[in-house]
Amino acid sequence: RENKLVDSAPKILFSPLPVLYVTALMAQDKKKDDVRYQCPVYKIPKRTDLNYIFDVDIRTEDPPQKWILRGVALLCSKD
Repeated sequence: RENKLVDSAPKILFSPLPVLYVTALMAQDKKKDDVRYQCPVYKIPKRTDLNYIFDVDIRTEDPPQKWILRGVALLCSKD
């Protein structure tokens, strides 16, 4: 409801994400007040440079290091 990254329910490996509206933004126009996790987006679960698409800034209340250690990423396909 608050459009923030939160922990998933126990034993849930994949959680759906609402459709994202992707647009370009100048670096100087980005807000600096929110804590954001730069979440990598991959085509498929095999995380290689060939399957990497881009990063998405997702708001969170937790430090970004928490999500990095958990290996949080967005996938376009689970197959």
